[in-house]
Amino acid sequence: MVGFLAGFLLTTARANPPSPPQIREWRYDLKLWNMTYGTPVPNSQSPDKRCFLLETFMTDGQGDLYCGTTSYGVLLLAADRSKIFAVLPIGTVNDTDIPYEKRLTLLWSHDSTRLAFHDSSKERHSKLSYYLMTGERFEPLAVPDLLEALCQSRGLKREQLASSCQIPAGWRADGALMVEVSAKLKNGGKENARFALPLSGANVVTVEKLAR
Repeated sequence: MVGFLAGFLLTTARANPPSPPQIREWRYDLKLWNMTYGTPVPNSQSPDKRCFLLETFMTDGQGDLYCGTTSYGVLLLAADRSKIFAVLPIGTVNDTDIPYEKRLTLLWSHDSTRLAFHDSSKERHSKLSYYLMTGERFEPLAVPDLLEALCQSRGLKREQLASSCQIPAGWRADGALMVEVSAKLKNGGKENARFALPLSGANVVTVEKLAR
């Protein structure tokens, strides 16, 4: 009888393993981000002081928060760290040893509803990122091919370019984002052009070439 009970209990334990410990952190897209710790990105606070950028880590949620598989990322957070507005494509200290101040250009709109940025450490032809607040989240906007716009305006082909960047440069009176696109050529030359990116009522971004 004792042997039967022991076998029954063992079988039951195998069939019904104990529940994993509850981890009291905020979830974003099925990933577990730590919003308590981390390093604020310098000069990243929005004009209305409602949000800022934080470099922190996430875990896959398997086991304890500090023992699971982790990776680093940059979050756009509420100032009180109660809500994640977006996970941003910005390099972290694990990606590069270049300080944020020397590689990241951030530009908030005056009403804090739009954020444009450029991280020069991401790739040889680094691109502009443009986010818009929609409801309770900041969503990425589809930005037209600004490198192609530069090539067309200067009569160049992509294969002639060694590297390029797309720097947010300000806001036009009508609210359009202004961007400076620069490229280094393989022959040692340089080219640049300035574009405006108006935003339609349907949140569609278009490109306008600006005079030098």
